[in-house]
Amino acid sequence: MLSRMSGASDPELDEQSRRIIGAVDELKALEQAKRRTARSSDEFHQLAEAVEDKADEVWRFAENELRMGDKDSSRPVDHEATGPGDWTRPDDFGARDARDGSEHVQRE
Repeated sequence: MLSRMSGASDPELDEQSRRIIGAVDELKALEQAKRRTARSSDEFHQLAEAVEDKADEVWRFAENELRMGDKDSSRPVDHEATGPGDWTRPDDFGARDARDGSEHVQRE
């Protein structure tokens, strides 16, 4: 785990956020698979354990992200834009405004 003494760089924080999003997607898929099984079956219990393990992983990732974002990055390039989403890469999670570099989050 990262110390609260130094902040993560923007790319490090962005990558941790992507880990959370990926793990949540996996958690959702596991839960959906579990819902298609017979209650009390071996498959149900195996999937329930997998769901629990994945939920624990999401929790750990989120806890780590909290620590990573506690202090600002020490990299000057990470201070060029400050505002919501300034630490994320533009992609399917949002699109950066070409005029000012700000992020406009696209909701599903």
